Order: sequence, then structure tokens, then C-alpha cells
Amino acid sequence: MNIQAAGASIPNLEPYAFVSWSGTHNTTIRTTDTATGTNYIVSSAHTADYGIQKQFLTGTSVTLDMFQQSLSQNVPANQYNPSLTGNLEFSVTQQLLQGFGFSTNRRTIVQAKNNMKVADLNFKEQVIATVKNVIDLYWDFVSLNDNLRFKQKSLEISQKLYEDNRKRAAIGAVAPIDIIQAEAGVQTAELDLRTARTQYQQQELILKSALTRTGVDSAAFMDAHIIPTDAIAIPESEAIRPIQDLVAEALVQRPELQETNITMENNRLQMQGVKNAMRPGLSVNLDLQNGALMGAPNSIPIPILPDGTPLLVRSAPNPTFVGGWGGVWSQILGRHFPTYSLSFNLNVPLKNSAARADMIKNQLDYRLAEINQRQAENQVRLNVVTARMNLEQARAAYDTAVKARKLQEQTFAGTQRKYELGKATFTDVTTIQRDVVTAQANEVTASNTLIKARNNLDQVLGRTLENNKVDLGEAYDGKVKRAPGPLPEILPAQAAAAAKAAAAFKP
Repeated sequence: MNIQAAGASIPNLEPYAFVSWSGTHNTTIRTTDTATGTNYIVSSAHTADYGIQKQFLTGTSVTLDMFQQSLSQNVPANQYNPSLTGNLEFSVTQQLLQGFGFSTNRRTIVQAKNNMKVADLNFKEQVIATVKNVIDLYWDFVSLNDNLRFKQKSLEISQKLYEDNRKRAAIGAVAPIDIIQAEAGVQTAELDLRTARTQYQQQELILKSALTRTGVDSAAFMDAHIIPTDAIAIPESEAIRPIQDLVAEALVQRPELQETNITMENNRLQMQGVKNAMRPGLSVNLDLQNGALMGAPNSIPIPILPDGTPLLVRSAPNPTFVGGWGGVWSQILGRHFPTYSLSFNLNVPLKNSAARADMIKNQLDYRLAEINQRQAENQVRLNVVTARMNLEQARAAYDTAVKARKLQEQTFAGTQRKYELGKATFTDVTTIQRDVVTAQANEVTASNTLIKARNNLDQVLGRTLENNKVDLGEAYDGKVKRAPGPLPEILPAQAAAAAKAAAAFKP
């Protein structure tokens, strides 16, 4: 198969063999029989031509061709009938200008390998996007799980306040309206808990769909539950790296920038081929041949003229050429009758308009690729700066949410003591309790936003797979080679979150 590309033609690197055979029967009428001994020549020939050809990246073409023919004629003048001829030809053609050079003829192979790299990078981009999406969904799931615990704890506190108010009302310590308000608080807390549980279950379904190929088609998979074993861990402070270091890392790691670099290289290779096509065609050809002749002595009688003399004189055959196909091969391999030739061929196109048009187009494509590369680099720089700013903003929002939650917890504890001493109303307690729940939810949201900002920065820097220990080979195979670790009997993350939720409402 010939590979077609703009610029100098690409050699076919696959060697191929060829073979042909023909059988002919031909009758030729002649006006005289003086030279041949007959007025009509009947020829029966069997011809075979076979060989092998190979082209190389240097612009070299090599052909080894064997020609064989068996010819029988009714010609009395022939010394041999049938005659066996053979010719072994070895031909080498080398391009010296157009089509010359290893790099020029290899450019499509390099481009094909580069295209494979681009395909791998595209796959890597998809894996990065998928991993980031799953991580974000998982932390949303963890956040909703924490929020569900807060709502559950809020319901327990509301139920406890309701029971305490019923006992106090029995001894006349509180007004009946406080019982009604406490019961309303329980109903509100139950509604909030149901809403939080619904959000949790919906997020679980979304996460299941993202983790499986078939979604939630399996009933067994539908009945299974995802248990989060991690809690959002926020360090005391964020590691600070200079923005120029982050940009430099992103310019090296981002797959799309690697793709633009490969595209630039492909365009340079294409331009190299077009430049080569603008050269004149100059080739040198070396041809080596070894011929052979064999046959049986002609047994056709020579015609006799009316005066009794033979029409022609047929000399005796040379014993060297009497024999069969074995003798033909012996002469060829012994190089008894060699022929050598060396030739140069020059082809100068006067205008070469097609190559010039291809050159102009490739120059424009190269300039466009340069622009795309600059735009991609600028976009990466902007993404890094934006991701860094979002991380700083998310960190500030988280610190504010933590302080607000602590203040609300302290306020709730003080208000609850006042209520027990009769210096605060039940409305004050329930209001502060809702504020505490709201502050806890805000902290969970802020922590989720912060960890997503980190995840986004990892994606922008191109280190998502490395930081999350994702093996790209496993993604190619679609199978995880690592064995899953055992589930802990007591999940530390859940225990810590539950303790945190309970501590918020301690007096």
C-alpha cells in the first residue's frame, strides 16, 4: 500500500513479491524464406517473470527480477529449438534530491507515532476529568453525610427539649405554649432530616452511576450502599507556592499543552516534506544483469531448392548452449554473460505550482498552530491564577465558617444555661439551635468548597492522577489490578464526625 502525503512521495517499506506467466501462440507470414527457411513462422512461447522489490527510508529502491522463456518455432535456420532463455536482473535506484533523506521519508511514521501519543493524551485528559468528577461527587457525598448527622443530632436535641418541657409543664415550671413550640421544633427537625436523607440518597445514586459502566441497572447494585470512610481533613494552613512555580509545573504537566507541542512537530515534519518536493528529481540507477541461453539442437530439416542445394546453411550448435533449465541457472549464477549499466536521471519541474501551493498552505497551518499553542499556554496561566485565587478565597471562607460555628456553639451553650435558670425563653433556645445547625452546615459547605478548590488546582496543574495514585495502565485495561483493602470495623471518619456533631450541642 502506498502512503500518500503532501510533499515528496513516501516509499513503500513493505517488500512485495510479484510473479507473472503467459503462454502465446503466434503465426507471422513473411515475404521471403531466405533468412528463416520458411514463409510463415509459428511461435509457441511460455514466459515467466517473478521477483521481489523493496524500498527503504533512504530513498533507495531495490528490485531483484528473474525472467525465463521457453520458445519453440518452425524455423529451420534456428540452431536451437526449443530455446530456453533466462535473465536475472538486480537493479538499485537511489534518489539524490527529491525523496532523499531518512528524516524526509520517515516523517509519516513519526507523525503516526505522534498521533498515537495524542490519542493517549486525549485518553489521559478523559481519565483526569473522570477522576476529578468522581472525587468531587464523593466529597459532596461525604458532606451530605455529615449534614445528615447534624440534622439527626438536631432532631435528637429537639426531642430532648420537647420531653424536658413536658416534664417542666407537669410541675408548672413552663407555660403550655413552650410545649407546643417544642413539638413544632421536633416536626421541623424531622422535616429537615428527611430532606437531608433524600439529598444523601440522591447523591449516592449519582455516585453509583459515575462509578459503574451500567449505571444502576443491577438490582443488587441498587440495594448496595456506599459507606464513606474518609472525612474532609483541612490542615491548619495552606502550603504557599510562588505562582510562577505553579505555572511552570502546569506548562509541563498539562496534557493539552503536550498535544499542541506534538501538533507543532507534525506541522514541521509536513513542511519538511513539502520543501523536499520542491527540489528537482535526480536519481542514479545501477543495473546488473546475467543472461543465459540453452536449448536442444534444431531437428527441423532444411528445405532443398529445385537444383538440389539446401536453401540455407545451418551451423552446428555450440555445445555450451545445449542443455535444459539446469544449464540456464548455471550460466546465470556463474555470471557467464553479465551486463552492467549506470545511469542518471534528472527531472526539473519548470513551475512546480502544486508543491508551492502546498508550501503556502503548510506555512499558514504552522502559523495557526503557533497561535493555538500561545493561546493554550495563556489559557493555562489564566487557569492556574484563577484556581489559586479560588483556593485562597475558599480557605478564607472556611476559616470564617469555622469561627462562626464556634461562636454559635458557645452562644447556644450559654442560652441553654440561661433557659435552665429561667432567664431565657424557649424561643431563644430554638432560634440559637437553628443558628448552630446553619453554622455547621455552612462549615460543611465551606470545607467541601475548599477541598473541591484543591481538586481543581490539581487538575489545572495536571497532577490529579499522581496525587490520587491512579494507574493509567489500569484505566486502559479497564481492570483494577490492586486488591481492595479491608473495611475497618469502626470507621474513624464517621466516629469523628459524629463526635463533632454531638459536641456542638453539649451544654
